Amino acid sequence: MKEFTDVPIVKDFKEAYKNGFRCVYYEEDQNSDNFNVYLKNFETEKTKTIKSTKEEGEILKKYLNSI
Repeated sequence: MKEFTDVPIVKDFKEAYKNGFRCVYYEEDQNSDNFNVYLKNFETEKTKTIKSTKEEGEILKKYLNSI
């Protein structure tokens, strides 16, 4: 998993995960180069969205599949 450590979206995801947020959904915008990750902290009921490029989104999906 060392290969993922320098990717901004993976860093953002890890930080959110440490703060209790869990990934509930992710999507690619077909009309642009956007990738959105929707997170929720089920204890506090807060939500968070991480936005990035499709390229970084693919890296995040690989990271999620590796853990």
